[in-house]
Amino acid sequence: MKVRPLDTSITQILPLGADPGLRRSFRFGVLLEVLDRLAEQTALAYLGKDRSSVSFVTAAIDQIRLHGPLDATHDLTMLSRVNYVGTSSLEVGIRVEQPSDVHFGSCYFTMVAQPRGVELPPLSCEDGVETRRKEEAMERRATFRNVAGPDISPPTRAEQALLAELHMAQEGVGFDGLVVSDLTARSYEPPEHAGAPVKISGGYVTHRAYLHAAMCAELVAPERALLVAVNRINFLAPVRADDTLHFTSRVTYTGATSICVEVDIVRESQDRSTAALCNTATFTFANVDARLRACPVPRVYPSTYAEDLRYLAAHRRRQSRLEAGVY
Repeated sequence: MKVRPLDTSITQILPLGADPGLRRSFRFGVLLEVLDRLAEQTALAYLGKDRSSVSFVTAAIDQIRLHGPLDATHDLTMLSRVNYVGTSSLEVGIRVEQPSDVHFGSCYFTMVAQPRGVELPPLSCEDGVETRRKEEAMERRATFRNVAGPDISPPTRAEQALLAELHMAQEGVGFDGLVVSDLTARSYEPPEHAGAPVKISGGYVTHRAYLHAAMCAELVAPERALLVAVNRINFLAPVRADDTLHFTSRVTYTGATSICVEVDIVRESQDRSTAALCNTATFTFANVDARLRACPVPRVYPSTYAEDLRYLAAHRRRQSRLEAGVY
C-alpha cells in the first residue's frame, strides 16, 4: 500500500482563545514541547498498523522560523505531515497558523526509528508540491551533513577586516564594549523526573534550552529579547530520567537588532561516572520595545579563536538570510 505525504497529515489545535487556564500557563517553551510530541505522533502515524514495535526519537530540529509574536488570545493551529523518508529516519514538517489562516511559523523535525536498524517503508510523492517538499527536505539533510561540524573555512578579506576591527577596538584606551567571554551563563538542573520514563523527551530538553538561551540573550538586549528563530537543535545522546543537566549558554554574535545565542547541554549520570554532550542548540532573538518594534543592540567583541569561529558562523548565517531576503 502506497503512503503519500497527504495521508500522514495531522491537525492539532491549541484552544488558547477559549481556555483561560491554558492561555495563562502557555509560553513559547511549552509550544516547543507540543511540537515535539506532534512530530512523534506524525511519525508513528506514518507506520500505521506496523508501529507496535517501533518508536521514534528526535534527532534534530531545523529552522523554526517565526513570522510574528505569539498572540495568546487566539487559537493555535498546527498542521503536520511527513515530507521525506530515508532508510531509518524521516522528516516531519509542521506549519503553525494563528488565527487559522495566518502563517505564524514553520519547523522541521528529523525523527529516527527505534530500535536501530529498523527500515521504514518508502514515501510515495505523486504531485509537484509533494515532490518539491521532498527535494527541499533532502537539501536540508545534505546541507546539515556538509556543515555538521563548526564552519572552519578561511575567512574572506572582508571577514578578516571585520575580526581585526573587533580585536583592535578592545586594545583601545577606555574600551567598554561587551566582550563575548563575559556573556556566558552556566547552570545545572538536578533530576526532576522521579518515576518518569527511562528517557526524557526531546521536547522537554528543547524547552529548557530555550529558557536558558532567553536568559542569556537578556544580558545584551537593552529592551526585550524576543525569539525569532531556532536555527538548529541537535540531539546527540538520550537524556535519562535521573541525569543532571549542565547548561552552557553564550552570546556569540549580534547584528543590527538580532542576538545569536548558542547552548550546549551536558548530561551527567546520577553516580557521576559518565558525562556526555547531549544537545547543541542555536537561537536567534530580536531586541524589541514594548510595541514589539525592532531596536538596535550593542556590538559584541570576540577575543579568542573559538569565539571568532562562532562569531563568523553566526555572521555568515545572518548574511545568507539577508541575501535571501528573510530577515
